[in-house]
Amino acid sequence: MVDLNPGDSFEVLEIAGVSAWGVARPSGLVGYVEAAALDLSTTVAA
Repeated sequence: MVDLNPGDSFEVLEIAGVSAWGVARPSGLVGYVEAAALDLSTTVAA
């Protein structure tokens, strides 16, 4: 388990309902977070 703090990087790989699946950087741990907790306005399309 890892805590994400404001400003930490979380690479979103998929959004399903109210959850976002992704990778916490730089730890590399994967998991779900509530999508509402993320600032998705700064997303970059690949």
